[in-house]
Amino acid sequence: MLLLYSVARQPIYYPRYLCYTSPAMALLLSVCIVAVVRTRERVTAVLAAFALAATPNYLLVQRGPYAKEGMDFSQVADVITAHASPGDCLILDNTAAWKPGPIRPLTAARPEAYEKLVDPGRGLPAPQRNQLWDAHVAICTVTDRVRQCTVLWTVSERDPAVPERQSGPGLDPGPRLQHAPAYQVPQRLGFPIVERSQFRFAQVVRSTR
Repeated sequence: MLLLYSVARQPIYYPRYLCYTSPAMALLLSVCIVAVVRTRERVTAVLAAFALAATPNYLLVQRGPYAKEGMDFSQVADVITAHASPGDCLILDNTAAWKPGPIRPLTAARPEAYEKLVDPGRGLPAPQRNQLWDAHVAICTVTDRVRQCTVLWTVSERDPAVPERQSGPGLDPGPRLQHAPAYQVPQRLGFPIVERSQFRFAQVVRSTR
């Protein structure tokens, strides 16, 4: 019923939630298979056919670079791991229209990638606020902390109006970042964008002064 309502009216159920039903579905399928084919040999043949049919999806979709609903958290973490230095600062554009949820969970996907960075916008940790994610602090309230940075790594929403890969002095922020406080505040503090990498959902820009 949830799936039918999502198709007919509006999405209220995300595909990834179906993974929680996998054990129950496996048990249901096993009962059905045994009830229909009965003999051990036929059960084995049916299971082999199911496994063969599921192989392309397993190899090409579930193990692809954007397997988790197309999200590119790992690609962003790879950029930070490879190019950021200890003491650099991380700015998350909390106006990014990612669905589901806000941008803050990005750091929870691969926390080791961000441990070396200063995160001025991180508020109260999730365990202390009894919530799923850390709190997010508006960048306009932490300008003193941003001013102490020399290199900023800003993660925002992908912008098709600008190139996927760019480097150079004073890059165009593009229409997506241009109106975001995550860019406007550092720009007023003298942080021009000097590098950009874009993926399926996200863009990562490096700003220096």
